[in-house]
Amino acid sequence: MMLFNIPLNIPLLMVVVFLSIVLGIAFRFARVPTTFREYAIGNTPFSTAYLVATVLATAYGGRTVMHSVTEVHKFGLCAILTGIITGCLSFWIISPLALRMAPFMHHLSMSETVGSIYGKYPRVMVVLSNLFASIVMITIQINVMTIAIGMCIDSVDPKIITIISMLILILYSTFGGVHAVLITDLVQLGTFLVILPLLSCCIFRYIGKPMPEIISFLQTQERFQFSKLFQVNHNLWSMLTLFLSRLVFNISPPNIQRIYMSSDHFQASKVFLHTGMGSLYIKLFMLLIGLFAFVSAPDLPATVVWGHILSNISPLFKGFVVISLLAVSMSTADSHINSSAIMISQEITDIVYKKKNPDRHQFLLAKITTPILGIFSLMLSFYCNDLMELIKLGFDCFIPIVTGPFILTILGFRSSSYSVLTGMATGILAIIIWNKWVEPVTDVNGAFPCMLINSLVMITTHYLWPQKKRNKGVFDQANALKLWVNARASCASMRKENT
Repeated sequence: MMLFNIPLNIPLLMVVVFLSIVLGIAFRFARVPTTFREYAIGNTPFSTAYLVATVLATAYGGRTVMHSVTEVHKFGLCAILTGIITGCLSFWIISPLALRMAPFMHHLSMSETVGSIYGKYPRVMVVLSNLFASIVMITIQINVMTIAIGMCIDSVDPKIITIISMLILILYSTFGGVHAVLITDLVQLGTFLVILPLLSCCIFRYIGKPMPEIISFLQTQERFQFSKLFQVNHNLWSMLTLFLSRLVFNISPPNIQRIYMSSDHFQASKVFLHTGMGSLYIKLFMLLIGLFAFVSAPDLPATVVWGHILSNISPLFKGFVVISLLAVSMSTADSHINSSAIMISQEITDIVYKKKNPDRHQFLLAKITTPILGIFSLMLSFYCNDLMELIKLGFDCFIPIVTGPFILTILGFRSSSYSVLTGMATGILAIIIWNKWVEPVTDVNGAFPCMLINSLVMITTHYLWPQKKRNKGVFDQANALKLWVNARASCASMRKENT
C-alpha cells in the first residue's frame, strides 16, 4: 500500500496512533497530584470496576500473554488446567487476605505495612527485595515490547519504538503519578480485551475445521490426554513449583497498592474476587489462541508458535497484535515503576528527613526515582533477554524474602524484628543454595519452597528466641476476633441500608 509514493506500513502506523492516544489521554484526563498521598494512591474513592480493571491490566503483562500461548503448544492439557487455576486462584487468595487488612488501610505501600509491625530493618529488606524484583519485571516487559515489534514491523529497528514507548511511559508516570497510571491502564486493558477475542476468532477461521473435528483431533494427541496428565516425571515437578510460585507472586506491591486505594477492606476483598472472574475470561481466550495454533501446526517447536501465528494473518491483524502486546506490557511496567518509586521515596525520607516536611521530599523523590527506574530497566533489557530466566529471577528476588513474612503479618503474626530478619536472611540463603546446587540437577524452581523455609524459620525463631512481652502469642487471636465481629456488624448494616 502506498501513500504519496511512500510505502505505508500498517502495523507501524497503528503503533504510532496507539502511543499518541495513550500519551494524549494520560495528560488530558489524569490529575496533576499536589501531595505525596495523592501521587501514591489518589485522594478520591475509586469504583470496584475501576480497581478490577487496573489489577487485571497490571497482572497480564506481555510476557504472560506470549508464554500462555506457547505453553499450551508445549505442555498441552497440563498447561490449560494450570493456566485456568492460576488465573482465578492467584487473585482469590488475596481476597480473604484483604479482609484482614483493616488496620493497614491508611498505608501507602507493602513496606510500610511490614515496617509498622516489625520495624525499620525488615521494612528496608522489603524495599530492596521489591526494587530488584521490579527492575526484573520491567525489563521483561521491555523485552516483550521489542520482540512483539520485531515480529510485526520489519521496516524500523524495534528497539527504537521500544525506547519511545518507554519514554512515553516514564513521562506520564513521573508527572501524573498513580492517576496517570490508572487512566492509561484502562485504555491499555480495553485495547487488549477487544483484540484478544478477535485474534482467537481469526486463528479459528484460518484452521477451517469445525469444533467437533478439533476436539477429536486433540483426543488423539498424547499431551492432551487425561491419562498422561498426572504422570510423575521431571516436567511435572518443574511445572508444579512454577505453578505455586505464580499463585503467590500476585501478592505483590502493585496489587497491595490497589488494596490501599480501596475505600475499605470490604471493597478490596470484592475487587480481587471480581478480578479472579475477569481473569478467567482473559485466560480462556489466551489458551484458545494457543489451542488453535497447536491444531493448525502440531509439530512446530514452541519457540516459533508466535511467528507461525503472525505469518498467517493480515497486516491489519499484525498491527492489532503488536499494539495489544505493547498495551499490556506498558500497563504492567508502569505499575511496577510507580509502586517501587513510592516505596523508595518513603524509605529515604524516613531515614534522612524523618519528620522535617516529609511530604514535599517524598513527592520530589518519587518524581526523581520513576525515570531512574525506567531508564535503568531499559538499559538492562539490552543485555538480558531470556524471558524464562528473567521471570524465575523475579520470583527468586521477592517470593523467598517478602511473601511469607507479609502473609504472616496480615494473618496476625506478631514477633520481633530479629525473628523476621532471621527468616528473610534464611530465605535469601536458601534460594542461593537452591539455585547453585538443587535447580541445576532437578530443574525445579526454588522460590516457593524457600518461601516456606523462610516462614518456618520465622515461627521457629519466635518460639526459641526470648521475645518481648508484647510479642508473646504468635497470632493475635483477640484482635482477629474483634476485626471479625466488626466486619460482620458492618456487613449487616450495609445489607439493612440496601433493603
